[in-house]
Amino acid sequence: MNARDELAGLYEQWRRWTEAEGEAIRNGAWSQVTQCQEAKLQLQPQIARAAEQVQREAAPSTKPDDLTELPFRDFVNELIELEHRNLELLASQRQRAGREKDSLDRASRNLRQVHRSYAPDRGGSGHWQSYS
Repeated sequence: MNARDELAGLYEQWRRWTEAEGEAIRNGAWSQVTQCQEAKLQLQPQIARAAEQVQREAAPSTKPDDLTELPFRDFVNELIELEHRNLELLASQRQRAGREKDSLDRASRNLRQVHRSYAPDRGGSGHWQSYS
């Protein structure tokens, strides 16, 4: 397998992990999100090595200006877009979780107030006892 094929395969693995990560974020499956992120973290040095090899193989046959036109540009742009979508999904999930937490905090405060209103006081004569 040459360096271009290896790099293409690694980018494809990254794409699959990123898509799986997005699905896990949508489902709130945080352990799966972690698994996807760890897998992508392990791919990073492999991608860097393969990209360097592709550059070395391409360098002798290209002019210096041509080196800015890297192979896989479209694929990398697609990966960047997928990563951006996952960040947006994650931000949306965090906002939803924040709203839910705020709602639960309000409910907890309300329950404490109700409890204080109807719970027996320290003297042992609570409001409920007045109805007995």
